[in-house]
Amino acid sequence: MTRSSTDAEDGRRFTRPPRSDAYWSHVVDVYDAYPTIRHRRRLVVAELERLCQGRDLTTLRLHDFGCGNGQLLAACVDACRLREAAVSGSDVSAIAIDVAGKRMPAAQFTVSDFPAVDHRLDVVVCSEVLEHTTGYRRILEWTHTNLAADGAAIFTTQGGRIHASDRYAGHTQHFDSSLLCAEMRDVGFTVERVYHWGWPLFSLQKWLTNWRFEQVRDHYLEGGMNPRKRMVFAAAYLAYFVHDAIRLGPQIVVTVRRRRGLDG
Repeated sequence: MTRSSTDAEDGRRFTRPPRSDAYWSHVVDVYDAYPTIRHRRRLVVAELERLCQGRDLTTLRLHDFGCGNGQLLAACVDACRLREAAVSGSDVSAIAIDVAGKRMPAAQFTVSDFPAVDHRLDVVVCSEVLEHTTGYRRILEWTHTNLAADGAAIFTTQGGRIHASDRYAGHTQHFDSSLLCAEMRDVGFTVERVYHWGWPLFSLQKWLTNWRFEQVRDHYLEGGMNPRKRMVFAAAYLAYFVHDAIRLGPQIVVTVRRRRGLDG
C-alpha cells in the first residue's frame, strides 16, 4: 500500500474533489497568503531552479497539473524568467482557472481532469494533488506519458495522519514517501530527490487546527484578509523557515525524471 491512511478504496478515475469550485469559492481571497502555501511555492521554485540550470529557458515547456489559481505557476515563471506563453496549467475548478487566467493572460489554462497536450513537456509541477484522489496513479502515468525524454516532474503531497483541515481540503489519503517513490519507479521514473518538511511547527499547526477546526476555519481559512490574519500568517511564515534544517514532517517533496528511452 502506498497510502499511510485512507478514506476510500483505490480507483482509476480522478474524481472531482471538494477542493474544486466549492472549496475555491471559500478560500480564493486568502489562499495565497497561507504560510504553508508560501513555503510550498518556495520549495517548488527551488527545485525548478535546480532543474533549470544550464537550460535554454526561452523554450522550456512547463505545465502545472492541478494549478489552482495559478499562484505557483506565476512564481515559477517569475523566478526562472520563463516565457508566460510557453507555460500551461490545468485544474478541475473553473473558479480557480478563471483566477489563474486573469493572473497570467498569456499562459494556456484548461479546466480538465487530464488535459490533452499537443507537445511533450520539459517539466511538470504537481503540487498538493495526489492526496485528493484515490486514482493518483493515473496522474503519475499522465505525467510520465506527457514528459519529454529526460523531462522532470516535481510533486508535493502529504504524509502522516489526515486531520480535519485535510478532510476540509478534500484529502482522500496520505502517503508513505518510500512506498510512493517505489510506485513512481514502477511507472517509469527515476527518483532524483525526496525529502520531508514541516516538523515541528507545521505538525503542531495541523494538530491545533484539528482540535479547534471550526474556529480556525471561520477565522483563518476562509474569508478575506484582515490585520489579525496578516500578523498571524506573517509570523508563522517566518517561523516555518526552521523546517529547512529539519528534514522531518508531513510535507513530502519528490523530484523525478523520465527515464531515457522509455516511450509513454
